[in-house]
Amino acid sequence: MMKRTHTALATLSVALLAVTGCAGTAEETDPAPTESAQAISDAGLETLIAAGGGTTGAAGAEEIKIGWVNADTGPGSTPEITAQTDAAIELINTQLGGAGGSTIVLDKCEVTSEESGLECGQKFANDDEIIAVLQGNIATGSASFHSVMDASGIPIIGALPLTGEDGMAPNGYYTAPGSFSTVPAVLELVGRYLQPKSVAVITVEGEVVSTQIGTAVAAALRGMGRDVKQAAIELSATDVTAPLVAAGVQDADLIIPLVILPPQCIAVDAALQALATDATVLALAACQSIAVKEALGDYPAWTYLAAYPNPDVESADAEVQAQLEAYKEWYATLPAAEMDGVIPLQGALTLQRHLNEATEPSREAVGAAAAEWTGPVFLGSPIVAYGSVMTPIPLPALPSLATRAYAYDGDGGWTDVTDGAWLGLSQ
Repeated sequence: MMKRTHTALATLSVALLAVTGCAGTAEETDPAPTESAQAISDAGLETLIAAGGGTTGAAGAEEIKIGWVNADTGPGSTPEITAQTDAAIELINTQLGGAGGSTIVLDKCEVTSEESGLECGQKFANDDEIIAVLQGNIATGSASFHSVMDASGIPIIGALPLTGEDGMAPNGYYTAPGSFSTVPAVLELVGRYLQPKSVAVITVEGEVVSTQIGTAVAAALRGMGRDVKQAAIELSATDVTAPLVAAGVQDADLIIPLVILPPQCIAVDAALQALATDATVLALAACQSIAVKEALGDYPAWTYLAAYPNPDVESADAEVQAQLEAYKEWYATLPAAEMDGVIPLQGALTLQRHLNEATEPSREAVGAAAAEWTGPVFLGSPIVAYGSVMTPIPLPALPSLATRAYAYDGDGGWTDVTDGAWLGLSQ
């Protein structure tokens, strides 16, 4: 079988950063398995059943209605998240017992604006048959969507907390911390693993999240006794050599480009190559996009933050390795894609678990099951403690600040920077 790479867009929840675009725009594909698709092994099915609390075999005819929201069109859209979520739900319904023996049916609604966010929220709130909502990628429209959903009490399960409204949602139960873990992850990497003496922080003019994270990181690193210089590149500049020189990249031990869009990643890489710096570069996953790889011939040989274990790196943890193998078997049944499917499968299995553990098929029971869950997340945080995250404001919808980091060595090779340990669990 042809080898498929799983690390493109590997930390989507970090890469999107609640700004204007995602790490890459993928074309929508049919989630149905192809004729040549490999079946999932018995061991793989056993692992997936354990993750979702399911049973062997197909679900029955009775249906459970779940809302689904995602941005499928327009700037920053991720239609493949919907396609892969459809495939994950199909897997659950046909091979993992559904939810308590019932078939999960997704009632879809697209959120791409504040108006559509309000419309989708009202649609779900007014439909008594919908007992939970599964959330994909929504940034624009998040505020209006949550304004209705918060009042409805419908539990929201998702893996992509992109906005403050996501993190603060009283009825939100996300499987990853998203961009909210960036600052603590960087500080722990610096203090425990990378240990640089001098750091160059690069932000993007006009990008609020980049600027806020950069300012917080720089201040905290100075508090740790590091020599920090900070500079900003213009939003659409193609030559960023001057600001990188101003940030001291030629003398830095560590360079942190908080860039979001692929052209920015390409410009930063070109400047670093021209300046011949050999410092470690710690980046967000936006720079793992297909556009960057095609422009440069490969991903930049940088270190990237990650929301979950890298599918292309073998894990010493037997349970995690079994999950990686099960995931890769499932992913091999899908059409070729520009992004991996960890987030859709993770979200779908987490939904299945909450539905299976609920005492009855109701909003209140599903919400209670989600709130009481302590993990671990399938290919995610080993602990879940909703209501415990403060960064510095309460973010009750986040499970933890668990984050991973992987260094790209080139030619498809990766190194686990923390040797299997999660960042952010001490926060």
